[in-house]
Amino acid sequence: RSSDLNNLLPPLVAYPEILKLQLPEGHPAAATCDKMIQAAEQMAEINGELLALGRRGHMIQEPVGVNAVVRQVVEEVKLPPSLELRLNLAPDLLGVMGSSAQLVRLIVNLVTNAREAMSDAGTLTIATSNFYADEPIRGMSTIPVGQYVLLEICDTGSGIAPEVRQKMFDAFFTTKGPGRRRGAGL
Repeated sequence: RSSDLNNLLPPLVAYPEILKLQLPEGHPAAATCDKMIQAAEQMAEINGELLALGRRGHMIQEPVGVNAVVRQVVEEVKLPPSLELRLNLAPDLLGVMGSSAQLVRLIVNLVTNAREAMSDAGTLTIATSNFYADEPIRGMSTIPVGQYVLLEICDTGSGIAPEVRQKMFDAFFTTKGPGRRRGAGL
């Protein structure tokens, strides 16, 4: 249960902090402790989102730097040398309100899908830009006119079949068969 998970998370943050206090300054293990803390904080955020999904919690909206999240994912996801990565991140990118943990999961899923679509060989491009919608976005009439941040993830894979495009944003939709690790959709 999500509430039980909440009780297990505090030591995952506290113990690495305690370990860092015992390390000499500049010790390489301090960076590992920081990554452990960051992962535990993301787990707590995901758990909060699961509680919100179950209507027993609330979704926390916070300022998120999309470029920083992209850089974090690129650093953590190990790409093979046969795959070329191109980053085109807007230096003046606006901030957004949302969940950094959700954005991390979204980008990791898209990068993983791109790798699979290209069989680990090709070009993966991640780009960000500021975007002004001067009319409601086609197919998304609930998104009003205004300033937005655009995140684009492009690959040189074979593309998405039209029948998949129609369903790809459905909850829990996946094209992965039972023999492969199934995703939970976008």
